[in-house]
Amino acid sequence: MFIKILLLFLPFSLLAQSPILESIRQAKERDCPSPAPPSAKTISHERFQAEWAFLFWETKEEGLEFAALNSTNLSNSVSAQLSSVKAAWSPAFKLLFGACLIDPFWDLNIRWTWLYSRSHKSLSQDLSKGGLFPLWTPPQANLDTPPLYSSAQAVLLMHFNAIDLELASAQTISPFFRLKLHGGVKGISIDQNFRVNYQGGAALMGSSAAYSKNECLGMGPRFGCGTEWLFFSGWSVIAELSSALALCSMDISRQDTSNEAVNLAVVFFKERFWIWRPLLEGKTGVRWEYRYGKAKQRHVRLEGLYEMQQYWEQNMFSRYTDGALFYLPFSQRGNLTLQGVSFALGLGF
Repeated sequence: MFIKILLLFLPFSLLAQSPILESIRQAKERDCPSPAPPSAKTISHERFQAEWAFLFWETKEEGLEFAALNSTNLSNSVSAQLSSVKAAWSPAFKLLFGACLIDPFWDLNIRWTWLYSRSHKSLSQDLSKGGLFPLWTPPQANLDTPPLYSSAQAVLLMHFNAIDLELASAQTISPFFRLKLHGGVKGISIDQNFRVNYQGGAALMGSSAAYSKNECLGMGPRFGCGTEWLFFSGWSVIAELSSALALCSMDISRQDTSNEAVNLAVVFFKERFWIWRPLLEGKTGVRWEYRYGKAKQRHVRLEGLYEMQQYWEQNMFSRYTDGALFYLPFSQRGNLTLQGVSFALGLGF
């Protein structure tokens, strides 16, 4: 058996030592030389990058209707026109710091996004013209039928933070096109406070106020891709799309105070739960980049972009319904949309 195995491999060993195969091997090494092991000089040329971006974003969230305009001929109708807080435009910023690994096609980046916004709206209508239907009062506070107020104010305060840790690979497909793939982890912290006040109640109504909190803290995997179309003199057009699925801890609370003509009613509600929340991010715009230094490994970069971020079912503020049960809370489940423009300055060194 051993002799048969030797006879089986003998032709291949002879072929490996043949002059024909040796000439093919030498030609291959001449045309495609094996990469040399990284030297100390190559390792010392690892690059870092930093980026600062100024954002001007609009904050818009569903499910924040707080009052309905009544009319004298619709005194018992709830089909009146609803009013919600106005979408707010607010400044924000992003900070990025990254390291280019030994392989120049791989980057490790960390990015922080911060935003604080204030959305509000005031509404008034005299009771003689129909007044306002309140949408954020506990049922037991509505002593009149229908409950009406002459003025209402609502304000939404949002404190938004996001941290992205990503490993990205950018490959040059052609002299005019680059493709970027990235994956990592995204963490979000979205704290919201929603306050509604009603004044000038009819008959026994007096005034009423609701203070709600919605705190979301989550983390999950994030993946995406990007493209860059290269033009002349360092100009290019870029586009990126990313998605994430975050496991979020939701802390919801609400406190109502109704100052009626006959008594003072105070209601408090609180709950906490865990839930998965998807999100989507996209941006597109123009980029200008200037490279300098030995091997062109340093750069200055300017970007002007339009950006959009969609967070599904972030509005979990609780409403009350069903007066027969005193109150029955239910969540709004409204989507949160952030969109606007950004201007970024990046440095590579």
